[in-house]
Order: sequence, then C-alpha cells, then structure tokens
Amino acid sequence: MGTKIKSIIALMCLSTLAFGQDARYSQFYASPLTLNPAFTGLINSTYRVSSIFRSQGITLAAPMSTYSTSFDMNFGKKPFAEHYWGAGIMVMNDFSQNLLYLNNQIQLSGAFHKILSKRHMLSYGLQMGLGQTRFNGIDDLMLPDNVNAEGNGFDTGIGDDTGWDQGGMNFDLNTGLAYVGKISRHSIFSGFSLYHIVPTKSGVHIIQSPLSMRISAHGGLKFKLLEQYRLTPHFVYQKQGVHSELNAGTNFEINIPDNSNPYTIVSFGSYFRMNGGALDQAIAPNALILMAGISIMDVNLGLAYDINMSDINAYSNHQYGFEISLAYEGMLAGRSKKRFTIGCPKW
Repeated sequence: MGTKIKSIIALMCLSTLAFGQDARYSQFYASPLTLNPAFTGLINSTYRVSSIFRSQGITLAAPMSTYSTSFDMNFGKKPFAEHYWGAGIMVMNDFSQNLLYLNNQIQLSGAFHKILSKRHMLSYGLQMGLGQTRFNGIDDLMLPDNVNAEGNGFDTGIGDDTGWDQGGMNFDLNTGLAYVGKISRHSIFSGFSLYHIVPTKSGVHIIQSPLSMRISAHGGLKFKLLEQYRLTPHFVYQKQGVHSELNAGTNFEINIPDNSNPYTIVSFGSYFRMNGGALDQAIAPNALILMAGISIMDVNLGLAYDINMSDINAYSNHQYGFEISLAYEGMLAGRSKKRFTIGCPKW
C-alpha cells in the first residue's frame, strides 16, 4: 500500500480518535457489558459467554473492525431472596484491517442486584480496567511541515514529527443502573450508564485530549401478544462530547415450541440510527439497521446490517456495517433456572 493511501487512512483513524468516540455495536444487548455494567450477571442462568464482531465501513480499503468477548456470572442468595451479585470480565479489540490503528481494552465489572419483589428488580454495576491505543503509521503520516521547499509535494524526511507517538495506556472507570420488571404479562427494562467518569486520555499525539464521558440511556417494553409472539420496541440514546446518537426500533419474536424443546426463538426487526453533533449540528438519519436472531436452547446467534443514510458517503466511518454475535448461557451443577425472569432482548 502506497504512503499516500496509508496516510489518508491513518488520518481517518486519527479523526475518529479526535472526535473522542467509543467503538459501538448495533446489537447493543448482545454486548451487555459495553452498554451498561449493571447487566453483569443479570441473567436467568448461572453464567454467560458473549462474543460479537463488527466490520464498519466495509466498502473502504481498510475498514474498521471491532471484536469483543465477555464472561459474566451471578452468585449469592437463593432465588427470589433479597439480593444477589454478579461479576464479569470483558476484552475488546478495535482495529483497522491494515493494522495501522489498534485499541485494546480489558474491563472487570461487578454488580449488585436488589430484588424489590418477584416482579421488579434494580441493579447497580461498576466497571474498571485498562485501555491501550497504538498507531503503527507514524512514519507515513503526511503533516503540514512535511511539505517540500517547492511546495508541490510531501517528504516524510523533513519537518518535526516529535509531537506524535505510537500511543499509550490509560485507566478507565464506568458505572450504571438498570431496572427490569413485569406489568401483567408484559416486561419492561431500562437503564442508565456513564463511561469514562474519570479523565481518560486517548490518541496518538503527545498532547492527548481527554476521551469524553459517554452517557447512555436505554429502555423498552416486551409485549406478549400471544403465547408464541412478542413485540419489543426499544431505544438506546448515547451522548459523548458534542456527539449524540439515538437508536429506536422494534424486534418481533416468535417462540417455536415442539414436544421436547419450547425454547427456540426466532427474532427479526429494524431500527433507525440518528446522529447529531460535529459535522451534523442537528440530529439527522445515519443508518437503517436490519437485525435477525435465533435462540436454540441456551445458544443465541444474532446478525445485524447497517445501511448507510448519511450524506457523507465516500468516507463515512459508519458506512455499511456488518455484525455477528454469539452467546451461550449455562448452569453450574446443582443450580436451576428459578431466578427472576428477565424480559430484556438478547440482540
């Protein structure tokens, strides 16, 4: 790959860092620990293993990819006692396909789940960990002081590039609240989370700017239409620095019973992503997101595809994203699924 192309892609990565935005998924609930630490251990089983992969901007020469996997479990009081606990770990890798830019994270999280009654529960979570940003294209950057004496070309051998570094490591602290409950035979879920609540540096310049705090609010209702059908309208709102994002849509679930296994669920739906801030001062359509998923026993498989609706078509960092998620919920020996029945979506 030529120096010019590498430099263009590098600057695209740097612009994303300058905006101070986190990596994100369209299947929010398939990556629960990146949405809200209060979801740690908030499951009907004993433990959960979740993995998700996203390729973003797949029509570009070097699309951004994000992969994360997490493990969380619950322990403590007996079912429907006053409270129980959750603990988990999450690792994430955010990188460009040409490996010019890499961002690695590891987060440990814990949560306290207070059962208010058999139909209502409140959860609080805390998460902390380390992040490492690395940029492997410092030598190929084309900066203003690399312009040659004639002013008609770039030369990386001239100029002062000492202000740039290959990256570094930072500490991160996140927290959140969540509520799940039941009204009649319908379920309700909501939550609020704060990420980067202590100043966190990010970037590849020695004069690094703090990574802005991310504020998230999410919620929805799961309507049980008939015994086999459920409709789940929900939303996720996030704000980080000057950037804001609203995702709103609906999932439709079909429970496919048979004689041996009444736990096969097919899900499909769509929602709109609206973005605001930076180049778009007013919130405007960014993407139409199509989703599908299937649950067979304790295995959940999900797919999502983002169709770009932004005016910035050629180099939009959100152009045509694809995701695949896989999760497994298991039980330890001697445990049975008798905890609070949770109505949150899985994708």
